[in-house]
Amino acid sequence: MTTGRFAPTPSGDLHLGNLRTALLAWCFARHDGGRFLIRVEDLDLCDEIISHAIDCGINYLDNAEAYPTSEMKYGRIVKDRRSEVFLATKTTARDRDGALAHLQGSLEALQTDVIDLWQLHDISSEDRWEQVM
Repeated sequence: MTTGRFAPTPSGDLHLGNLRTALLAWCFARHDGGRFLIRVEDLDLCDEIISHAIDCGINYLDNAEAYPTSEMKYGRIVKDRRSEVFLATKTTARDRDGALAHLQGSLEALQTDVIDLWQLHDISSEDRWEQVM
């Protein structure tokens, strides 16, 4: 699966070159049936984006321990707005102990004691299916 990524610099203003880069990444990802990710490093901006999304009715928040800092960024807002969202996360572990360690880490990073949907991440081949079964 193709993943388009855009990571604007946290220290500069956005400009047309940023828009071009983001649009191309989005187009390539969409063309291949992939996904498009935006990485935002500015924590205050992350808080604002996540809060605004919830205010607008977006209530499905999807994470994974494999997405660096994603759970921590969501957790900063979820701790005060937990009842407003359906919270999903995933583990890349293929064994019980590893999965439980990921679950504990996710609960801590998300600053909650309940996750609504917990999934095995990237079970995309027969080999990976066999690992978890």
